[in-house]
Amino acid sequence: MLKNNSLSSLANTARGFVRHIKLLIGSLFNYVDNVVYQPHLAQMENEKIYAERVHRTRLSDEDIQHITKYMCEVWDLDYRRKYFADTPIHMTLQGQVIPLIERLLNADQSVRTVANIGVNYAFADHVMAERFPDVKFIGVDFQPDLAEVNSDFDEKNLQFVSGYALDLIESGKLVSDVYFMSSAATTITNPELRHYISIFAQKARYVVFNEPIFADPYGFYNNPDVLAADRSLPVYLQKIPSTLSKMQSHLCLIHNYKAMLEAAGFEIQYYSVA
Repeated sequence: MLKNNSLSSLANTARGFVRHIKLLIGSLFNYVDNVVYQPHLAQMENEKIYAERVHRTRLSDEDIQHITKYMCEVWDLDYRRKYFADTPIHMTLQGQVIPLIERLLNADQSVRTVANIGVNYAFADHVMAERFPDVKFIGVDFQPDLAEVNSDFDEKNLQFVSGYALDLIESGKLVSDVYFMSSAATTITNPELRHYISIFAQKARYVVFNEPIFADPYGFYNNPDVLAADRSLPVYLQKIPSTLSKMQSHLCLIHNYKAMLEAAGFEIQYYSVA
């Protein structure tokens, strides 16, 4: 009986060891899949999408039509109203541009116009318009009913213009002392963004970027300062449900805004990566 018990105990130990090894192997495969393989696939998708767009210096008419339809479809005004009503403005990404614009306006009181490219819902612009009643604030975006969806804001010095900002600026229909982008430039290709900046260099006095830096699929935050002005990194694909299959996502990029501006001849007054 002692012998049989010893054999049985040894067999149970062996089976337990085998189960443990299987669990370790399963955990290893799960780790490799989640930490290496899936991020690799995601980054390959990012780079494939960007490769299809990277050479364009401006949007085509078809691109503009798809973007406009997409924005109108996913627009949720009630959500945006609630978000800005419930969230302190300084804790929103859009709100972080306010101190930058205020600093500029206080330093140069000759500035009369400030244009927000990619305004969407103009809560931050409304705050600034209240604080600087002698400055005209202009919100620009693709939605044809942009003024209507921003009808919550009734400041006389806050206006809205619908259309493609690059076309509007080049044609002279949009003129401003200051142009800024807040969570808009990150979805613009490198050549198109440098095209914007080259036009700003001819027509504007100041340019402000207030943009997020997204983690790549591996969870790393890439330093924009190491990028050349003509090179940007696709890092994050923001997928939003839509019936418009061609416009189901925003591909977010990391740009070196400082290098781009300096290459266009701008003098950097303030710069921070946080």
